[in-house]
Amino acid sequence: MNTKTEVLKILNNNDDFVSGEEMSRLIGVSRAAVNTAVKALRADGFDISSSTNRGYRLMAMSDRLTEEGIGAYMDRDRMENIVVLKSVDSTNMELLRRISRGALNGQVVISDAQTSGMGRKGRPFASPEGSGLYLSYLFKPSDKVKEEVRGSGGGLIWASITSWTAVAAADAIEKVSGVRPGIKWVNDLYINGRKISGILTQMNTSAEIMEVESIIIGIGINVSEGREDFPAEIQDKAGSIFSETRKKVNRPELAACLIAALDRMSSGWPYDKELYYERYLADSIVIGRDITVLGPCGSERLKARSIDRDFTLIAEDENGNSRKIVGGDVSLLI
Repeated sequence: MNTKTEVLKILNNNDDFVSGEEMSRLIGVSRAAVNTAVKALRADGFDISSSTNRGYRLMAMSDRLTEEGIGAYMDRDRMENIVVLKSVDSTNMELLRRISRGALNGQVVISDAQTSGMGRKGRPFASPEGSGLYLSYLFKPSDKVKEEVRGSGGGLIWASITSWTAVAAADAIEKVSGVRPGIKWVNDLYINGRKISGILTQMNTSAEIMEVESIIIGIGINVSEGREDFPAEIQDKAGSIFSETRKKVNRPELAACLIAALDRMSSGWPYDKELYYERYLADSIVIGRDITVLGPCGSERLKARSIDRDFTLIAEDENGNSRKIVGGDVSLLI
């Protein structure tokens, strides 16, 4: 961590003033360096008060996505594997480029804005600056995990990462807002019937043995937009944490909570399957609802009945025939 991050972390962990002398001692830099760091933090939007003979006190965190802001909530070692950008074409694409340069398991790319944000099937995902959180996480399964999956048949087990991720993202949003989103099968988070988050996972396989080598987990969360801030074509469907809860969430804190939730998820996968399955089932907003499923053969109206333990959707047609939905776009009928 740099001096700015260290100063912010100390201030964030104290409710009272901390002297420049004390911070210089704790960090191992000069008081002048501490003063320079405070000035830089103020320029980044952090509200830091100062008082003669008392030092500095953090009055309010900045909502800007910076390494210093996120680092205030993270361990020093974990921040070594986190990159924060002002803008990028897509965090998933940036992480893919970093994989070719040797990115390690748990590498995170965060951006304040995306110029080519993507959802499922290449659909655009609106990613304006200053209002959302756009994050990609690299999961590189160990040889032990690969062997476990190989013995279980692979396939749908790898695909279940998307469902696990939805639970992890719901955990993070609930922690900072006090409101838990529902999950629309398979990868969208909703509050008040409006989509606030989407998930896009991309699997990279070995050409020689066709085995999954790494998974890029991309998550976009609408944090502080008003309903009127979304493009006209989605204003009746899209929402944000703020528009649907009226709670102002600090984006760096949300980013830190999301990374922690993804760390827990990746370390427990696939062994904690039952835990994530039960929570996914409890969070589902489709069970018992009339839905339309758009697949390769067109659109079909069904009734969602349950979610199987492999995270596939169990639905029923108008004749009472049960159907197992593995893929496709699901829409809720009002």
